[in-house]
Amino acid sequence: MNGTIGGLNDYALKMCLCDKEKILKAVEGCVLAMGELTIAESKVARTHLDNVMENMYKRSPDTLIGTIQRDLECRSHE
Repeated sequence: MNGTIGGLNDYALKMCLCDKEKILKAVEGCVLAMGELTIAESKVARTHLDNVMENMYKRSPDTLIGTIQRDLECRSHE
């Protein structure tokens, strides 16, 4: 893939220490997980995901998502 990921080319991703393949796989997983949603429902899901992500961004940048996922899931159902 020669395009950009999140506006970053391959060089910029490397400079940010980002793993392009992991990012692409994560995005693919999100899209697949929304396979049963309508476009309208997916827009709501994306808004909710944005809110969840904002909570995650308050943590240290080197925190692995898997270590905090359960905590965020619990909060999202409150």
